[in-house]
Amino acid sequence: MSSIYINDKTGQDDLKTASGAQDSPFKTPAFALFKFPEAKLFVYKETESSYLEISASALKKAKKGADGLKKKEEKAKLQAEQKAAKEAEESAKLLEAMKITITEDKSLPKAQKIKIRDIGKHIGERIQVQGWIHRLRLQKGLAFIVLRDGTGFVQTVFSGDLANAYQTLNLTVESTLTITGTIKKLPEGKSAPGGVELFADFYKVVGLAPSDI
Repeated sequence: MSSIYINDKTGQDDLKTASGAQDSPFKTPAFALFKFPEAKLFVYKETESSYLEISASALKKAKKGADGLKKKEEKAKLQAEQKAAKEAEESAKLLEAMKITITEDKSLPKAQKIKIRDIGKHIGERIQVQGWIHRLRLQKGLAFIVLRDGTGFVQTVFSGDLANAYQTLNLTVESTLTITGTIKKLPEGKSAPGGVELFADFYKVVGLAPSDI
């Protein structure tokens, strides 16, 4: 069993700067036990001007402190692993997003260009509007954009490749878009400007606003 020395005045709880030797003591018994669970601890006593073996009560307190440090380390390790996993997932998602090319389906009916104020007159029709992103919310597999054009607001829904594309992930509030899609009435219990949503099947970025707006 090795001997570890603790001095709360000159010691340091850091393996980079202290070894636990008599001439390189740790600061606290809890840290010493955390790093060397089987060691015999000696604590510096100023009244004796020497190191004495730790008392039973102090050892009990040190064990409790060492348990706390162990739990803290395990928590930090878990958080680091979760962070690394999340970053790997986001990197993979980004790589997949960069492979997506947004193209218009030419087999769909030709879209009529309208102002947002007139959207209520075109329920069920394929239309095209241009405006600025007023609000933006991205979630897994979906994007919700409130678009304004000076005449009104409309909530648009992107799904599939439109939602997952790299350019969609990089959209910013106040960017200018041209969005093409079908106007649908909202079901009971849902709310959005005008009581309708624009389900997009294609869009183009006219101008991307700085991300700090």
